[in-house]
Amino acid sequence: MVRNVSIRRTVLVTGLAVLLFSSALALFFFGGGALGRPPGAPPSGPALLGSVDLGRTDVAAADRPSGMLQITGFSFAPTMVSLGNDTTITVNATSPGGPLTYAYGGLPPGCESTNASRLACRPTAAGSFDVTMSVRDVAGDLASVSGNLTVHPLGAGAGALVISGFGSSPGNVTVGGSVVLSVVASGGSGPLTYRYPTLPAGCSSANTSALPCAPSAPGNYALYVVVSDAVGDSQGAVGALLVSPSVPAGPSVSAFFATPANVTFGNSTTLIAEARGTLPLSYAYTGLPPGCVSQNTSVLNCTPEDVGTFHVSVAVVDAHGRLASANTSFTDLVSTGGPKGPAHPVASSGTSSPPVLLWTLVGVAAGAAVSFAPLQLALGRRRLRRDGLEIVRELSRSSAPSETRPSERDDP
Repeated sequence: MVRNVSIRRTVLVTGLAVLLFSSALALFFFGGGALGRPPGAPPSGPALLGSVDLGRTDVAAADRPSGMLQITGFSFAPTMVSLGNDTTITVNATSPGGPLTYAYGGLPPGCESTNASRLACRPTAAGSFDVTMSVRDVAGDLASVSGNLTVHPLGAGAGALVISGFGSSPGNVTVGGSVVLSVVASGGSGPLTYRYPTLPAGCSSANTSALPCAPSAPGNYALYVVVSDAVGDSQGAVGALLVSPSVPAGPSVSAFFATPANVTFGNSTTLIAEARGTLPLSYAYTGLPPGCVSQNTSVLNCTPEDVGTFHVSVAVVDAHGRLASANTSFTDLVSTGGPKGPAHPVASSGTSSPPVLLWTLVGVAAGAAVSFAPLQLALGRRRLRRDGLEIVRELSRSSAPSETRPSERDDP
């Protein structure tokens, strides 16, 4: 009896041990390693383009919503890129804990982290980069995932496609001018296609290895070209183009002349320069005769102190320092009538020339006397004749007998 009881206890203990061991094995194989994992954690599986590390902060269960933050996707498009080309990093995450925040780490130079589930990245350095993406919800749960991004040097990469040259001709241009963007590529499979992702304003991309470009806005532009072959291999190259503001046309002299063109000695002429350009304009004259001095003016008065023909030039400079010039000439003639003033001035006492004016006055007086002599003689004769007649009349009166008036007779 006692022996049977002992056998029953041994069988019962053995059965319980087998049951516990079987349960442990079932949880281990069918539960995906759930032992030691926090409740609600997702089962382990293959990583997305790298390892996935899920974690959580120490938050009280009463303050944390039910469920768990999960990253469901993470990718680069493409995963290999040539320098100067773009790739897009995308992460997909879900959480019942409200809005999510995003942060990127390990990015190549030229790419900056942003709080967004999608990040456009254009690397500026070649190499292999391990990029980490972290997501956090409002409950404090944190999940992260990482992957590798490969950036090939210019003209290199997988495949035989090679870019050996890229640039603009000329390298500098003003607004309104034009350049040609040229790329030299070789190798690859089948025909090559060309794409220019970034161009100055006024230029448009086209499938050509020589792209005409007429920029419409100033700036210092980074140029990119992507060359692809028929099987999808792509290579990129970078360049630069400086576009300067447009500058108005330089100055011009439309007319330059002297008025009058012929002048007698002692008189003046006027030089006139008609010019246009970016104000202010400055003027300078060369080749002027003695007595004339250059001035910063478009109208210059000139009184030569010498005779001859003079060839004068004017130089006009605009506000940008650009120059325009013109030439003209004028002649200063000898005066045939002598200098201005009396034709024959009285000579000074210190000279031996005759007193012309004095002799002229004497001659005029003598001529007047001679001219008036006949007139005076005629007048004298007339007066003499009149006086003679008067004398005769007086003599006739004195010789006639006088009559005795009655009043003058004597009384008897």
